[in-house]
Amino acid sequence: MINIRVLGTPQITQDDHPLHITRVAVRSLLFYLVCNPKGVTRSNLTNTLWPESDQASRRLTEVLSKLRAELILEDAVISERGVIRLNRKLVWAEIWEFEQLFERSQRAAIQTPIEVTLPETTVHDLRAALRLWRSYTLLDGAELIDSPELDQFFTQERARLENNLILVQRRLSQHAYTSSDIAEAIRLGEETLKIDPLHPELNYFLIQALYRAGRTRTAMEYYERMRDYYDPQDPTLQFFEPLLEKIRSKIPADELQNPAPEFPWLDWKVSNAAFVGREEIMARLQRALHRGCAVALVGESGVGKTRLVQE
Repeated sequence: MINIRVLGTPQITQDDHPLHITRVAVRSLLFYLVCNPKGVTRSNLTNTLWPESDQASRRLTEVLSKLRAELILEDAVISERGVIRLNRKLVWAEIWEFEQLFERSQRAAIQTPIEVTLPETTVHDLRAALRLWRSYTLLDGAELIDSPELDQFFTQERARLENNLILVQRRLSQHAYTSSDIAEAIRLGEETLKIDPLHPELNYFLIQALYRAGRTRTAMEYYERMRDYYDPQDPTLQFFEPLLEKIRSKIPADELQNPAPEFPWLDWKVSNAAFVGREEIMARLQRALHRGCAVALVGESGVGKTRLVQE
């Protein structure tokens, strides 16, 4: 059985052994087929992968042949009546399971009022769907061929899947809140905001959960972070006011006027000494942070970890 994971950094294995597909065109074709489990026509493939090439048909034939060779298993890629698809008897992709679990859980998730706990089977499906994601980006870090049509397709797929992931996390967070598991509601709420940090309803729910947990200062920090991106007269901010009044009443006046910095290390005095020789690691850190990754700096005392964070 060939396992293909695309919800995060791509991984391809056969019987738990890694399959390394080095050719960019072959990888691009494979991932496109994974995201189109019902199959696509040859013309769709040529127009998507090589839209401006007069040799697109020949290139598709070559790349299909190489893909079949890379996957090793005979008939892993099927061509029937002009439609090319992956053989689901030989290939499994976690995105297919996510779509199935998401679809199966949505009726109960939508019809059950948020003040009522979800059915146990629905909670099981939502949690199983969430566990399939290893990061919050489809094909995170994957190198694909340069094609505007392919880029557009995966951009739309990322947006659609991220929206579905938000719905899963949001409903689980609401269920935890209703079940009085406030810590889990907060954890899921914070994870969901990593995908869409400015989503008003997600922020409202998290701020409400933090208030219920007595974490009023953190609740205000989340609101202030979101508020900075809105016009002061925006109705969205006015919607928060009744909840904010409750929160402010629990915070001492001197803390409201002089709040502690959210990131205390930003107040540290930065050395005036030249900062040189760290360009490569700075670039790697920036790329990781832009992808939403957590980064740990590990090293012996005095090697410059604190200065690196400050810079």
